[in-house]
Parts: sequence; structure tokens; C-alpha cells
Amino acid sequence: MNFDQMIQSIVEEVLKKIQYVPKKAIVAFTGGDIGFEKSILQLNKLKENGWDLKIVLSSSAERILDIEKIRDCFGTNNIFIDGEVLDIKELYEHMDTLIIPTLTINSAAKISTGISDTLPTQLAARCIMNGTPVIAVKDDCDLNNTSRVKLGYNRFPNTYFEMIKGHIDRIESYGVKLIDIENLYNYAMNINKASINNENELKERAYDSECILNKKIISREDIVINSMKNKIIVPQNAIITSLAKDVALEKGVEIIKR
Repeated sequence: MNFDQMIQSIVEEVLKKIQYVPKKAIVAFTGGDIGFEKSILQLNKLKENGWDLKIVLSSSAERILDIEKIRDCFGTNNIFIDGEVLDIKELYEHMDTLIIPTLTINSAAKISTGISDTLPTQLAARCIMNGTPVIAVKDDCDLNNTSRVKLGYNRFPNTYFEMIKGHIDRIESYGVKLIDIENLYNYAMNINKASINNENELKERAYDSECILNKKIISREDIVINSMKNKIIVPQNAIITSLAKDVALEKGVEIIKR
């Protein structure tokens, strides 16, 4: 077997392993009940598809939502309640994606303005800063949502509408994907597929000892994808997240600003 054949064989084995690694996500419920029942169905589909889900509840979510239904679906050992988690790092280190299936107006405003005084908003802040994908269902915080309108929860002055819209727009500018509850399963699955490298791209990269990333923020995922390289070249003004640095050190990858 020559060198090229050996590299191709290694790449094919890596691809096989990547395709069967279960996706790990934290599901952070805040205290909104609009879309809750549908979110359980969508999340259950992800679980059946092999996703490893850990459930986080804010104190409001614990009071408002049907906790027994959550326990029945995901098990008691996989549920973490605000105020009972001593070290958020234990949750965060084992997460590929953060899913917020019931984003409330209150939590949206906090995430928008950088306030992280609950477990879900702490996780959201960490993910935004480190480039970890965040999917948030907007049904509960969308003042034009059909369920909210039927309940009469949309009777606010126009200036209030604009204020809430401003928070939502800002969250999206952070890279958070805001979706309707019906699209949760499909969008999450698409993220999973996107995170698996294109086979041809991976083969092409395998022959080079270095790669260039023209990105403003270098995340953990960027390093993992390019971990077969010896060197990763990034812009001089690029922000390298702490998790990206940790993974690079672990994988023996040198990050060079140029």
C-alpha cells in the first residue's frame, strides 16, 4: 500500500466513525408553555434518531411546565434544574448543540442584552461566545404567533412590539437560529448532517499539512473539522475561543495568526 492509498484508507475509516457518532445536545427549557407539547414530540423524534439529550430547566420552567411529561420522555437522570447545578462546565463540555424549545420574551431579552442569571441564559451566552450552534424556538416570544394572539397575549403598544422585535433581531445577529416549533426536528437534523465533513473535501484536506480559515471567530468545531492538519492559518484579528484553543492543544494543531 503506497502513501496515497494509506491516507485514503484512514480518511474513509474516520468518515465511518464520524457518521455514527451520536449528536449531543442540551435542551434548555425556559418558562414558556406555548409550543411545549409540540416541542416534546419534536425532541422525542431526535432522541429516537440517536441524539443524546440532556434537559435543563429554569426555575420558571420547573414551575410552569409539565415536569412529569419531561421525565417520562427523557428520564430523571438526564434532567438538570436551575440552582441545582454546581458546575455548568460539566454540562457544557459534552454539548454539540444548544436547543431552546420554549424561548420566552424574558429570556430573549436577557440573551439579547448579555444577562445570564439563569442556567439556560448562561448556556446561551457560553455558546454564543464559543461558536456552538444554538437553535431557539420563537413561538413563545413571537408576539404575532397564532397561539399567542388567540390567548390575547399580543395586546401591546407598537413601541413594545418594536422593543421585542429588536431583541429577537439582535439574538439572530449573534448567530442564534430562530425557528418555528414545527421545524425543530428537521433543522436540528440538517445541522447534524452539515457537521459531517463532505467526503471529498476531507480527502482533499488530508493531503495538506495546513489550511487557511478566513473567519472572524474560530470555534471548537473549526478545529475539530481540521484536526488532521498540522497548522491552521487564521486572520491576524481573528478571535479564537477558549474551547478551540483547548482542542488544538489536545490534537497537536498549531494555530497561526497571519
